[in-house]
Amino acid sequence: MSRSRRKHPICGNTVSGFNRGEHWDKKKASRKLRHKTRQILRFCNSESDPVLPELREVSNVWLFQKDGKFRFDPRRLPDCMRK
Repeated sequence: MSRSRRKHPICGNTVSGFNRGEHWDKKKASRKLRHKTRQILRFCNSESDPVLPELREVSNVWLFQKDGKFRFDPRRLPDCMRK
């Protein structure tokens, strides 16, 4: 894909390495949520409705590796327009 270009001059701020997204953080958070849900369903009574956790209650998005996005000037940084 030597001709692959970005459409918009926006990139993500990452802490650990170039082009590392939030894939692994989201995967870990979903795994935590499923584990917590299984635990609650296993130990709840059949009489009452269980209160299941939300994703934001189990994981903290502020601890993910990506720190947001930033806009750059494509004329000054033409290499950043490459994928």
